[in-house]
Amino acid sequence: MRFEIDRTTIILVIFILVIAAIFGINQFVQLQPPFEIIVVVDPLAEDWIRDAATQYNADNVIINNTTRVQVNVQVVDDLDVWRGSPGWNSQSHPDAWIPSSSLSLDYAPSSLPFETIDDTLAYTPLVWGGFQNRVDVVTGNGTQAFDWTAVQAVSAGSSWSDGGFVNMAINWPTGSMAGVAVLSGSVSAYQQNVNIDRSILSDPDFVTWFQPLEDSMLNSQRLSGNPAQAMASRGTSAADFALLPESQWLEQLDSLTENASVSFSYSDYQFPLDFPIALWADSQTTDTHRTAVQSFASYLTSEGQSIATDNGFRPANTVLDSSASLFIAGEAYGILLEPPQGQMITNLDRGTADALILLLN
Repeated sequence: MRFEIDRTTIILVIFILVIAAIFGINQFVQLQPPFEIIVVVDPLAEDWIRDAATQYNADNVIINNTTRVQVNVQVVDDLDVWRGSPGWNSQSHPDAWIPSSSLSLDYAPSSLPFETIDDTLAYTPLVWGGFQNRVDVVTGNGTQAFDWTAVQAVSAGSSWSDGGFVNMAINWPTGSMAGVAVLSGSVSAYQQNVNIDRSILSDPDFVTWFQPLEDSMLNSQRLSGNPAQAMASRGTSAADFALLPESQWLEQLDSLTENASVSFSYSDYQFPLDFPIALWADSQTTDTHRTAVQSFASYLTSEGQSIATDNGFRPANTVLDSSASLFIAGEAYGILLEPPQGQMITNLDRGTADALILLLN
């Protein structure tokens, strides 16, 4: 008796065998130890990148059809990298670095062979914020802008009508690019120009203008890495108002508004807090390392964009909408879904940045 199999049956059998093979390979790969990459991130983005890495790792991402990738997040602030503090070298280094600013890549020692994979994963602008009763004084009950001019004027008065000293918070610039961003904005506001000339920092007129601001900022050195958190827990005893990354305000919005009203306004002078991702690329960097870092970077700019938004960062590749709950909640206090762009300070060289930091030292 002759047994015949028609073409459709053969194709079906082959299809089942292929699926079974793929499933078997996938199961085999899942059982193998993962290929781990170390991604270093600035503290400003720590919560966001840790949340994204947790989800990425849970997805058991496989690259090259053979290798499961896991991301290990470590935290180092940008300025430590500038100064060579981590001691990275060819034998000990991360696989990727996510600084808070693209300028940090320019400031890093030339001996660190970082190669940019993506220019920006998300971004956060600088936002003025403060308790409403203080903001009302700064702005003359809304008759003038909440900006450097108004803040300098109220700082020059030294104290409020109730006798309390004027107390402005910033991220302390010796350990935060956000703090460097604030100081660069103050200089740009003074000279009305985003191109900061280092010589202005020693100009007597600028020194006189800046002195009240310096006096009002000095208390910030005692605050934690997140001044908005300190303001949320301690009120005006921590600070009256601040110029901070929007993400820090949004993360603390519920606590900030629990017992007092607050008000926000976007700074006229912005600084690139734009979170690029860079690969450590030297002769020992394998194709697997490169592909793994690129895989995580792609995740951060696709599915991971919603995780950035949930942590108060503006996505690089999509616009904010009604799903951006933190931003929606902030609209009542001045947060905008589409903030004004402001004037961007981008050509600040390393030497000028170092000199800016010394303004508060």
